Amino acid sequence: MPLLWRYLLKNYFQVFLLCVMGFIAVLLVTRVQEIARLVALNSEIGKIALFTLFQIPYILPIAIPISGLISAILLIRRLSYNHELTAFRAAGIPVKTLGTPLLMAAFLLSVVNFAIVSEVTPRCRHLSHHLIQSAATINPLFLMKKSKMLKLKDSYVDMKMTELGKEANNVIIAVKNESSGRLNLMLAKKLTVEDNLMSGEEVTLISHIPEERADLYDNLIIENQKEMSTSAMALSSLMKKKTYRLGVEHLPMKALLQTFSNQPVHPKIVKRARFELCRRIFFPAMTFAFTLLGFSVGLEIGRGKKKKGLYVALLFAALTFICSIAAKSFELETYKMMICYSLPFPILVFTSLWFQRRILGGIE
Repeated sequence: MPLLWRYLLKNYFQVFLLCVMGFIAVLLVTRVQEIARLVALNSEIGKIALFTLFQIPYILPIAIPISGLISAILLIRRLSYNHELTAFRAAGIPVKTLGTPLLMAAFLLSVVNFAIVSEVTPRCRHLSHHLIQSAATINPLFLMKKSKMLKLKDSYVDMKMTELGKEANNVIIAVKNESSGRLNLMLAKKLTVEDNLMSGEEVTLISHIPEERADLYDNLIIENQKEMSTSAMALSSLMKKKTYRLGVEHLPMKALLQTFSNQPVHPKIVKRARFELCRRIFFPAMTFAFTLLGFSVGLEIGRGKKKKGLYVALLFAALTFICSIAAKSFELETYKMMICYSLPFPILVFTSLWFQRRILGGIE
């Protein structure tokens, strides 16, 4: 590798790695709510650490393009302010030669980002979901609160549960008995879960047994208990559903592509798969485009320090992320979604080439 390439790449990756670590530290704050949910479910320290580690691939697809943009701008502006750029050009090294190692590095980072967003992130998303589900479904109170996770059909649950999910007050559970067509009712003043034991206070059970003359009377069983206890894990295994459905965002790239060939597939699933495929292409392409933009707007040939390039980079970075957010809102409208995802790239490339052309032409 030429000495010039080593010099440029060393300075580029130093700032790049520092920016990535900074973005990971900052953007992990956005995942604190998910981490706190796992902590609230009284999970093990190892699982909490593993769950936190699984959140990093969520952040990298966004952190890598922005870090590439910042690294390229800072490197080229430092070369310009220290007159190293002038010295390189005076020695016969053109600007395009200086940009070659940075663009090659950006291409490799795009490949890495594509691997992360296509393979690593879906698997980590799936494992994170599994950790949350396995920790949550141990607690029967959480299952009662999340009625979609219950195996029981035609049920009604009302309770006031604490944030930690270990205690519930004023519990009302009504379940339809399929065999008799009647309702079974359970009332409890307080339910607590501690060390795999669910305890109840002032519990009332109202159930029904079949009778020979239903037109004359009902056989009701009313049972009042001051205290009761049962195994929380055993109760959860009886109540929870065994399976849960995964979305297209949980699928690796090979399985995602198979969605288009498998027939018949619901049209809504196909549209979501298209959106997911475009999203996975968008972030790697943004990595290369942002580095090209940072290299172009960072070039300076005058003695004065101008901030026009920084403002342009900030403007187009904001435009790119606005387009990605707009594409998310058009998830089920394929053409609008594709337009939003593809719109920033011609603008970024045209702006980068325009800045380079002005600098090569000696226009400040």
